Amino acid sequence: SATEAINLSGENSFITASVLEGATGNGGTINIINTGDINVFDGGEIAVESLGNGEAGDLNITAKSLNLTNDSNIDATTPLGAGGNINLTVAEDITLEDNSFISARALNNADGGNLNINTNFVVAFPNQNNDIIANAQQGRGGNININAESIFGIQENPVLNPITNDLNASSARGAQF
Repeated sequence: SATEAINLSGENSFITASVLEGATGNGGTINIINTGDINVFDGGEIAVESLGNGEAGDLNITAKSLNLTNDSNIDATTPLGAGGNINLTVAEDITLEDNSFISARALNNADGGNLNINTNFVVAFPNQNNDIIANAQQGRGGNININAESIFGIQENPVLNPITNDLNASSARGAQF
């Protein structure tokens, strides 16, 4: 148990549960519970994904704070099965900076997973392409549920913009806010 902090730095730094391409079966669940600060930066990633014929797993995080910086992400992705859900319970704040994102995405005809966020504050540094996304290409996009005292620097947008910070729950079937 990492009670003080988890730090992931660099593109080769990740925590993942994955079904590899061509494999069959569902992705596993990642539980990061009762952790202090989670800092993911310089391309680091926490992800559940299915690149094969199965559902992506779920990702559950309970932490003091969550900071994503410089192309870092928390992601649940699937091309074929049901999308994974992301559940974040963060006591203080979630901060997104410099092209970072939280997403539950589904490719092809798969349905997207849901994002459930409970925190005091969500802070996205302005005009840095920091996004919170639950979408699908052809299937149903997932839902985004945020329970926060305040949300700064990010807004609902039915179309992702590479400059702004977007909150987007959509699919080819339309936005699902």
